[in-house]
Amino acid sequence: MSVRRRVLRLERLRPPPPPPSPQEFRRSKQWQQITQRLTRIVDKALPLLSAEQQEQVVQGLDGIGGDKPGPYSAWLDHLLDGRCRLPELGPEAGKALLLAWLSPEADGGMVCRQCGLEYPRHRHPPMSDWKVLPGKTPLQGSPPWYELPEFFPACPNCGASRYEVDWPHLVQDACCPWMTLDGYIGAAS
Repeated sequence: MSVRRRVLRLERLRPPPPPPSPQEFRRSKQWQQITQRLTRIVDKALPLLSAEQQEQVVQGLDGIGGDKPGPYSAWLDHLLDGRCRLPELGPEAGKALLLAWLSPEADGGMVCRQCGLEYPRHRHPPMSDWKVLPGKTPLQGSPPWYELPEFFPACPNCGASRYEVDWPHLVQDACCPWMTLDGYIGAAS
């Protein structure tokens, strides 16, 4: 039997997948642009890191797509799902973001309402250990009310208040101004 006949027979048994839809093709191109941007951010940040930190970042990035989720997995999944955006970051902001995601104290992420960047939230101690800030009354006036550890006093990209954020799972069905900017893939259908 000739190779051509075998291929035809296989195609009858298992037809080839359909070509990607225009939306799938667009998402694929946007994802490629986002991964190129991430590569640029990492390349600019690496010289600012110690040799040990560089190794940790590279190992964290090498684990992407593996069987075991790595420190950047949830963030990249949220980028791919359209729950956040990756703006161009300067070297210092890129360094701070990459290191914060590596921290064992990272406890999920928050999405800036201004620019769409998702950055990690610092794990908080048990509520019984929370200390009220001097001159503050909990839940009265504007936050912060408690002295809690944070990675960033404000968004590392645009400087917006760390209280002007959304949880990634709430962003997917929202319509935010940053969703029209580059570095955003759009919601998966």
